[in-house]
Amino acid sequence: MTTPKRGLNTRTWIVGALILVAGTLGFAGALSLVSSMQQISTDPQPTLLTNTAEVIVQPVGRVVDDRFAVSYDDSPREIVITYAGATYIQPFLENIDIAPGDTVVIASPDGVQRYTYDSASAGQWAYPIDGDTAVVTLTSSGGDHAGHTGVLISRVGQGFSATEFAQSLCGSNDLADVACSASSFPIEYGLRQPVARLFYTNGGGQYVCTTWRVTPGNFMLTNQHCIPNQAVLNTAIVRFNFQSAGCGAGSIEPYVEVRGGSLIFVNATYDVALYSLRESDFPLVQQFGYLELDTSAPSANETIFIPQHPAGLPKMFGLNSTSDGGRCRVIVPSTAGYAANSDLAYTCDTRGGSSGSPVIALDTLRVVGLHHLGAGRPDGSQCGPSPYYNQAVRIDQIWPLLEPYLPQPFVPQSTATSTPTETLTPSATFTPTQTFTPSNTPTPTFTPTVTHTPTTTPERIARELLVDGGFELHSDAWVLIDGTDGDEVRDRKQRSGGWAFQLKGGAGDNVKLLQTVDVSGITPVEGDTLEFVAHIDVRKLPVGFAMLRVTYADGVREKVKIRFESAGHYEPRSVVIPLRAVALSHLVVKFRHWSQDNAKVWIDDVRLEWISPLS
Repeated sequence: MTTPKRGLNTRTWIVGALILVAGTLGFAGALSLVSSMQQISTDPQPTLLTNTAEVIVQPVGRVVDDRFAVSYDDSPREIVITYAGATYIQPFLENIDIAPGDTVVIASPDGVQRYTYDSASAGQWAYPIDGDTAVVTLTSSGGDHAGHTGVLISRVGQGFSATEFAQSLCGSNDLADVACSASSFPIEYGLRQPVARLFYTNGGGQYVCTTWRVTPGNFMLTNQHCIPNQAVLNTAIVRFNFQSAGCGAGSIEPYVEVRGGSLIFVNATYDVALYSLRESDFPLVQQFGYLELDTSAPSANETIFIPQHPAGLPKMFGLNSTSDGGRCRVIVPSTAGYAANSDLAYTCDTRGGSSGSPVIALDTLRVVGLHHLGAGRPDGSQCGPSPYYNQAVRIDQIWPLLEPYLPQPFVPQSTATSTPTETLTPSATFTPTQTFTPSNTPTPTFTPTVTHTPTTTPERIARELLVDGGFELHSDAWVLIDGTDGDEVRDRKQRSGGWAFQLKGGAGDNVKLLQTVDVSGITPVEGDTLEFVAHIDVRKLPVGFAMLRVTYADGVREKVKIRFESAGHYEPRSVVIPLRAVALSHLVVKFRHWSQDNAKVWIDDVRLEWISPLS
């Protein structure tokens, strides 16, 4: 579900450092929240083998056992829940007993945030309403409601603000809104989208971490100290595209909120949790792409960057380190966390709420670490100098644990790839007047477990072959031939992400945009196919086509063209080519455009997958 574009006062998410909570919270009873933080996991926790770093948990709110009800006998059938100074209100829908066709609406007083629930939503947390007031309304379709009691709210989550927040800054604060990097760090900026804010409830407290998509499938990664069990995951709300529209100012971009699904694997020693999103929500987030893992050992001094949600704030980058004199880099490639040699260390800034963030290597654009520890000096001051660094679990150490659960193999790709499998329907676009009705399938209840063995086997394995199919990285893998003014990557008319490619067109033009695919090591077997999909928006009918050309090692060549068709909006154009059981020698994707003046073509979300069915 998406929220409207609005100027939220997001800085009110800033909350107290763990050791300062009791002294800085704006609510009475903050001391009880400190004790609730000890309930982060019911599983035995391993002991840190280092005294130079620590887990920094970020509380953003508390749960109060206040009860509210709206019945059919009430006039009006509405209640207003207000807690002065709260930064959000989140009711727990204990019971919804309403007549068929009736709904419960929870909204902000101005109606900008407005969420609709039916009886299947009983037993779960509602989506948070920003600010200190939420309006709960029972709406009737006019039918017979005899014998139905209405809605019962048994608990309420309240967000609080404070003057301090848990942090691990290395010198001055180098964290900045991701929008600040759009032009100066376009490659890093292109990898921001798979990263999301994770909001969850545990015991009497509410907390934030960072999480991100891994593989094209429905898989998310974060820390075990954020999601220790299924019970906590059942409370999770994941917010994608939560970021400021401008650098240091401006409104919040429209974001997408979805719910947690099933806990797949969790390990406390390596502080990793692999989970899925609710199946009905997953199509809404495929547009944001995914990150890949680097399973090789990290190297000293390699440049890194960290997209994150510090303190639950809109997405920020850790790119530079003033304490280290330049770009963030790996200081110690192998150090102790909860296990010997499990971690890598750096002076890239983080804060409470950054737990679970991907640490990405600039040279491979893949994730080398899962951030989980902030520097902890005995005097309570911040990180640096040696040996007080921020730390991440090394991906090469946790990959053997994750590999059995991930159906897609990791292959060189050099980019986060957006691979939507369907066109999003209008219900995936949230406007100020639109309502969101949750799935009729309630969030299932699971018995907390340490591990979960998948019960289904994927029917195929897919390997993405294109680099920068969403044009987010402005990669030189795409070659423009005979282009003229206006044939370029543009930050408008995009289908998803921030960029699309425009072929502007003009009398006498004959423009070609192509990518030659690296086919080294590709030897198809019987039954393999190539699946090519391009989303194309044609304005005025041009002459042109998309083309896929395959050349085998024995000299046989196959070519398929998809001609442009006028539509006035993005449409997926696709083709599947059965492959021969012969090694490939050459593979090219080409878009060609020649036409009259102003016959524009917009191209976005291009993918080319080598598909191998599982026997």
